[in-house]
Amino acid sequence: MFSGHVNVHAQETSFLNESKEEYGTRMKWFTDAKYGMFIHLGLYSQLGGVWKGEEKKAYAEWIQANADISPQEYALLAHNFNPVNFNAKAIVKLAKKARMKYIVITTKHHEGFCLWDSK
Repeated sequence: MFSGHVNVHAQETSFLNESKEEYGTRMKWFTDAKYGMFIHLGLYSQLGGVWKGEEKKAYAEWIQANADISPQEYALLAHNFNPVNFNAKAIVKLAKKARMKYIVITTKHHEGFCLWDSK
């Protein structure tokens, strides 16, 4: 379950009960930062736009809908999900080199797959 806490520069912050002023400060920082990276990683990532040997034009996170993959069949992809080539250090290094101000990892996409075991 999501706790509503983030670790920012080794300082734990709770934003579920933040005041309007705290929210405003946080949103101003995000708006002013302007440049960052969003990483989307899910079951679809391992397919590379190919389903049952057929390359799909509209794929990525929409391949389940565009290839008409049933939820039951799509869920089976979780058994093979193993992003062994994911390299957080290289991603952070690239973001810093590009002068990005933040990185956001989408931990649970609309398809329902969470990047760690969760009920």
